[in-house]
Amino acid sequence: MERFPYEKAALEEVPCNLCGSRDSETLSRRGQDGLPLRAVICRYCGLIFINPRMTKEWYDLYYQHEYRTKTIGIGAAARPPNNDRLFGLMETHGRELAVLLKPYFQNSGALIVEVGSSLGGVLAGLKRELGVEVIGIEPSAPEAEYAARRGIKTYCSLIEDIDGKAPGFPPVGAVVCTQSLNHFLDPRFFFEWAYRRLAGDGLLVLEVMNFRHQLKRAGCFRNAVKIDHPHMFVPEVLKAVVKRAGFETVFFSADETKRESELRNLRRALPTVHMTLVARKTSGQPLAAPMENNYRRVRRSVNPFMIYFSYLFSVRLPKFLKSGR
Repeated sequence: MERFPYEKAALEEVPCNLCGSRDSETLSRRGQDGLPLRAVICRYCGLIFINPRMTKEWYDLYYQHEYRTKTIGIGAAARPPNNDRLFGLMETHGRELAVLLKPYFQNSGALIVEVGSSLGGVLAGLKRELGVEVIGIEPSAPEAEYAARRGIKTYCSLIEDIDGKAPGFPPVGAVVCTQSLNHFLDPRFFFEWAYRRLAGDGLLVLEVMNFRHQLKRAGCFRNAVKIDHPHMFVPEVLKAVVKRAGFETVFFSADETKRESELRNLRRALPTVHMTLVARKTSGQPLAAPMENNYRRVRRSVNPFMIYFSYLFSVRLPKFLKSGR
């Protein structure tokens, strides 16, 4: 299979999506697969993002034709994913997620919408456990079509384009976003959209990669920054933007705080570098207050030397000891 032609893509400079600042510090100039991905950190709110990045048109092309089936650099021997197996794993995870949500999900008759719904498996699990109607929003046409064949109504769209394709929904009891927030070109729009769509007691449910934890497992920025993750979140920034967007967090868990033994015993579809957050919509004015200033705190926590030492002790040393060398 051909490698995605990143070198031909049109690029754009962008400000911080969460606070609007253009004052940023470069953290790295190289990402996974050797791509020239410049990762920066906002000097105010601490958001980490790719800048410059591919334009919306190029990311749309990437998701329509390359994502999953043509991952960068996998070569001619690559095989397409087993969608039936992936759907089964996602459905199991959806059922597990439903168990977590039951104590907080107050409107049993409301619709659940997943943004970045992939093959529809998570929604299938939620539907089965909670007995609710579900709708997916997924930019990859092959994945949206597969979900539809499995009985999950899915709009093929980027979240930024969904209002034009689906101007109206019934009352939404929960907006779910699992492993997709990193992919959005405009996370702020997602939070605004979710607040508008949710009923008064609605839930925002996020499962997001914790970039700092991913970085600790990878050892350096070069191994952690990905072309399809234009925005990278850490717990401090994620909780701050959720609060600013008009939500009150009722549940939060981060794999970063778990012991290695706990991580090994986790049985779920998510890789063990994630955060799970459940928040309830409040009556406050969304995105009116300024973002919290988390720059110094986040910057210290992703110091390359600290990250590398964490990698040595938490990843390399255990592997060395296990090998018996």
